[in-house]
Amino acid sequence: MEYKMEEEKKTTAVIADIDETLRDLSLGLRVTIPDLKTQLTLANNVHDGKVSFIYRDRLFNVELPDVTGSPQQLKCAITSTFPDVQELEAIEDKLPATGDIIDIGAGVGLATLWFASQLPDRKVIAFEPSKALFPFLKTNLSANECSESVAAVNSAVLAEAAYAEPVFARAKAPMCTLFRPSSKPTGYSATCLDDMRLSDIALIRCALPARQMQVISSAAKLIEKSHPLIMLYLRLDPAQQGDKGNKDENAPMKRFLWDAGYKLQRLSASCALATPR
Repeated sequence: MEYKMEEEKKTTAVIADIDETLRDLSLGLRVTIPDLKTQLTLANNVHDGKVSFIYRDRLFNVELPDVTGSPQQLKCAITSTFPDVQELEAIEDKLPATGDIIDIGAGVGLATLWFASQLPDRKVIAFEPSKALFPFLKTNLSANECSESVAAVNSAVLAEAAYAEPVFARAKAPMCTLFRPSSKPTGYSATCLDDMRLSDIALIRCALPARQMQVISSAAKLIEKSHPLIMLYLRLDPAQQGDKGNKDENAPMKRFLWDAGYKLQRLSASCALATPR
């Protein structure tokens, strides 16, 4: 019993460390995950990069190619569920009755899987520009019988639709999902959401810390037309952290959303939901 309680304490501490890492990522900071060997010993259900877990009486099998470098994948491995499950469940009842979902920065598809499996009547458009991650997104959707309702797009989402280049990759690691516009061919495509002429969108999830302003501004016309919910990954304001002296990094996004008729509410320390006022 004492051993079990000690392991639970360790797991809680590790999850707290991962959540802190995710908060740092929301500012675009380069981060490392400390003490990986200790953390991975807690993830007993990881076998050759594959994880199985049950959520709402359904079995999910996912491949996690970058557990030692991705906080989201590591959290999935340790908690045996979707890493943003609390935030996703919090918006479930807030969604409009109809409308599709756009998942930007889908990675290996963990949030995309949640949307496709829990909201099967909606179409999901999942954008993932990384050539290394995109095959795992497709594999995870297929393995969990969610491919039919998801349109997976191997492209970055930027205000300027031309080419994209990676700007935030770890050394010698291709698992990069942060991109900036490029006027020259780079091998990576870029998509402007407003150019797609989408309609009836219920939710835009943007999982691209430090690049969210570029992404959301690419959907200005879509936001004005459909008034979707917008799920963002924003660090707590300095005042909320007890620090009134530093600049609010979220000010440009808040101003854009307010001008578009939105208000922000916190879902967690690293995640916020923008809803029409």
